[in-house]
Amino acid sequence: GEESLKDWGDLPDYLKESSRQQADDYANKLRSVGLWFRRVRLGQTATPMNPKDMEQKIEDLAIMEHDRFVAERRRKGWAAAPSTAKTSRDNQRLLHNCLFPWAELDEPTKDLDRAPMRSIPKFLADIGCEVFRP
Repeated sequence: GEESLKDWGDLPDYLKESSRQQADDYANKLRSVGLWFRRVRLGQTATPMNPKDMEQKIEDLAIMEHDRFVAERRRKGWAAAPSTAKTSRDNQRLLHNCLFPWAELDEPTKDLDRAPMRSIPKFLADIGCEVFRP
């Protein structure tokens, strides 16, 4: 939701933890689509992943992220809301409108998983790493 768009310092702890878990899963996701990442060593020139190659992997990565998110929320007691409509979400009752199979989600909801997966190369570059095909 809109709460997840706040600056890091303003996020509730549960959303910070969810973001950490998402990042912790980068290696598993990348490996499952035939990619990996490594630290760029001092003096070594980074060989960035071709954006077209990365884009071909986004849908698979997004589906995996969605499945990870659903499992995370279910472990915390959340259940599927009555429908995928945003209005059916009820945070007090732990009912979430995104806890449905990928195929049942609309495109804007799927984009919530695609966007962070597209950002993996940038996030890793920010810490001195690069995505590559082994």
